[in-house]
Amino acid sequence: MNAWEALLAGAIRALGWLPLAAGRRLAKPLAAALDWLGTDAARITRINLTHCFPDLGEGELQVLARESLAHTACLLFESGPLAHWPARRLQGLMVAETGREAIVEALSSGRGALVFVPHFGNWEFLCFALGAFKFVALYDPPRMAALEAPLRRKRERFGARLVPVAGPGGLRAVSKALQSGGLVCLLPDQVPHPRGGLFAPFFGQPALTMTLPHRLLQRTRPLALLGSVRRVAKGFEVSYQPLGDEIYAQDPQAFAAALNRAIEDLVQRDPAQYQWEYKRFKKQPTGYPAVYPK
Repeated sequence: MNAWEALLAGAIRALGWLPLAAGRRLAKPLAAALDWLGTDAARITRINLTHCFPDLGEGELQVLARESLAHTACLLFESGPLAHWPARRLQGLMVAETGREAIVEALSSGRGALVFVPHFGNWEFLCFALGAFKFVALYDPPRMAALEAPLRRKRERFGARLVPVAGPGGLRAVSKALQSGGLVCLLPDQVPHPRGGLFAPFFGQPALTMTLPHRLLQRTRPLALLGSVRRVAKGFEVSYQPLGDEIYAQDPQAFAAALNRAIEDLVQRDPAQYQWEYKRFKKQPTGYPAVYPK
């Protein structure tokens, strides 16, 4: 472990000493500071919300943007508990869990399951909630190399197996897991390489959407679900919602549209808990104006 990794590991351990409620309270002034300082996170949040909720007034937009920044800040303060709290203590944060029986049935029958996990609420809590299934997930290594080891330790400590999205090894790992009737989790709202995606509407805006899940669904026909972790007063509400038949459409364009509609429906239930700080629309079709001007 180098000096940067040691420093980050120490910071995450220190955050693990905080009660959940205390961390969430601290997230609010941090969000206010990010907004007041005009950070990229605040700027991108406002751009995304303006595009996706064009009917919001300026006051409503400001409130929603600040709430979104606070929820994203919560991810920082909740990283300590996820990295260091024992399973029994984390289990106490799971206020409710619905849909788990559908995953158990799919795995017991050998069908396998593919869970789409949008950047909503504390999506990383699913590393704990689903870890016992030994699921496989693709991930993009962080830009700061020192972050990779601490993040992997946190995400894999309950049984998950993370494989880099770049290169053939990751694709083989998720394909093999589904072919053997296992569980795979994918983040469906990351911007893929142009060769691995197509444009489909997301809140009325063209969004480059990954096509890898379409190929996986067509090959192995696993149960497809949308997984989410919503913050509530005393912890988290976890849900696994089976997706409709349209997600299995042979046409990849129809698949991408169905996937984005499912994510939209989830986000509409609590828009502030979606991570609007991400440049979801950084790739646009030829001839479209840039969403995030430099």
